[in-house]
Amino acid sequence: VGRRIAFDEWRGRLWVVCPRCSRWNLTPFDDRLERIEAVARAASNGRIAASTDQVALIRWERYDLVRVGKPPRVELATWRYGERLRNRQRERMKVVVPLTIAAIGLGIAANVAA
Repeated sequence: VGRRIAFDEWRGRLWVVCPRCSRWNLTPFDDRLERIEAVARAASNGRIAASTDQVALIRWERYDLVRVGKPPRVELATWRYGERLRNRQRERMKVVVPLTIAAIGLGIAANVAA
């Protein structure tokens, strides 16, 4: 089980966030409501690390709890996919920056040789 758990009391959803890929995995419906109540109780005892109007990151013991309210789609997407998008951009920059530097170097070398 991951160290980050996201929950939405309003819609009855509970996710476990994968520590490796940062994907939000929806838990099975069987005992989800009881677990949401338990996580909500734990969140009330935790310390708020970051929050917006509708989403809050709460630290409780060794867990990070993400309480989701009724956020706009953009805000929820930022919380849910933001880390993955940043990683994708970093990986892209590992290719783009060296290629750009090489292209500029070739351009300068071509101008000097001409």
